Amino acid sequence: MITRPSIEDLLTGLKRNLERTLAIGDSTDAARLTIPVLIGLDRISDEWSTWWQLLDEENQDIEVTLASIGTIPPPRSHTDLESTNRALKDCLVEAIDRFDLPAIEPTSTDHKRVHASVLALILRMLARENQVAVAPPRVAPTSGGAAREVIPLPTLKEVLLRFLTSDLPAGATIQIEKLARLPGGASREAWIFDLTIINRGETRFEPCILMREPLASVLVSDSSATNIDGTRRTVVTEIRVVRAMRTAGLPVPEVLWADTEGHWLERPFSIARRLPGSVDTAPLRDTPAMNTLLDEYVDLLVKIHALDPAKAGVQFLGAPTTQSAALEQVDLMAKNFEGQRLEAFPAITWLIRWLRKTAPEAARVSVVHGDYRLGNFLQESGHIIAVLDWEQVHLGDAMEEIAFMYWELWTLEPIIPIAEFVRRYQSRSGTLIDQKALAWYRLFIELKMLVVLLTGSRSYFATEERQLQYSGPQTNQMVREAELRAMLELARGEPTVAFDAWKAAPDK
Repeated sequence: MITRPSIEDLLTGLKRNLERTLAIGDSTDAARLTIPVLIGLDRISDEWSTWWQLLDEENQDIEVTLASIGTIPPPRSHTDLESTNRALKDCLVEAIDRFDLPAIEPTSTDHKRVHASVLALILRMLARENQVAVAPPRVAPTSGGAAREVIPLPTLKEVLLRFLTSDLPAGATIQIEKLARLPGGASREAWIFDLTIINRGETRFEPCILMREPLASVLVSDSSATNIDGTRRTVVTEIRVVRAMRTAGLPVPEVLWADTEGHWLERPFSIARRLPGSVDTAPLRDTPAMNTLLDEYVDLLVKIHALDPAKAGVQFLGAPTTQSAALEQVDLMAKNFEGQRLEAFPAITWLIRWLRKTAPEAARVSVVHGDYRLGNFLQESGHIIAVLDWEQVHLGDAMEEIAFMYWELWTLEPIIPIAEFVRRYQSRSGTLIDQKALAWYRLFIELKMLVVLLTGSRSYFATEERQLQYSGPQTNQMVREAELRAMLELARGEPTVAFDAWKAAPDK
């Protein structure tokens, strides 16, 4: 008897055929064409058995809740569950706006009831979505792992020789050796090389690192050097900030050359002196050296936050006030969320509205590094020799910085609990931290990272290069988890500095 194959059988057979093609084909071309398809099939086959049922349950749940608050849901299609789900989520977001949710100060008993109903629905939706398994990423040049070389090294070397020669005195000669691409590419492309300059009989040696704007990124660049409207500063802005920080006495790399217009390598880049040291602090864990390093880490953070933006020469980063600093950052992230999202996210809409309604006042307007955490500084023998990656620098509230370093993916909690970090920061800065403001910023960081994740996901699926080190289907799970953490924290009333409501959730 001939039986009709199931969807699972068809997917399995198709995946095997593609894997066989990948095994016998040219590795680079086969990977470029086949890996993205396999990733999609991985996700479909792993989720197929449960997703359709959960989607149907979710559609019914949204319909019932919308009806209970007096909102007419859109017509339902029993044959196209996904389209129906998108329409229902759009309707839910419209209801959140129409009823002015979340109801921080309910205007009536009915307003309070609607708030509770919609919040409970969003929590059920997130819990349901977190039941879906996510396929593990396939490591290949187009799906993560080692990034592809956008420029062949011989070509890059030739262009660099011409570029550097054009900036040197007549008669000077140069040599470039050990040119190599660094892995990654989620934010900027990086190459290292050794440069030797010979001029009038004198030899100068420079170990260098080149950073170039990528085609695909987890961050959105500002539209110009004078318009801070993205999640990442332009190359020219970052260089100005780094040089200002160097003048202020902070340990930062020295920028030696730059092409801020992208004339030589198609996109802007900078070349800085490559410093010794390592970004890896793991060997120092549980040693006295780690405690010393943490003291330096806090001291440098305090020094950055104590800078007067005008005196430091970075007033071009904007003009937030103590009253507007928090709200400006929320509005910036909300704008970028709208620009990157491919569908409605009721939880993120709820979070943005809550943040806007409860934005705290800053104690002062500070220089905020924007990505201050372990891995973004060089250390040698347990001492910090340079603070790196200033591309997210902006003016704002110092509390944002502390909250950022305790985001779940890279939290400092196993090394130093946040309460102890706050104690050290207060002791070394002489300022008292507003616990309520810090708790607010822990929720803001979830929004900031949700925008980063959605930007990375869009970049991954929208560009052929797919240079991102961490993106693709697994990003969906990170989005779900971040949404759930934020909503569970809000569900208990107000956020806390500990930010641990999600840890007690049965289906976190």
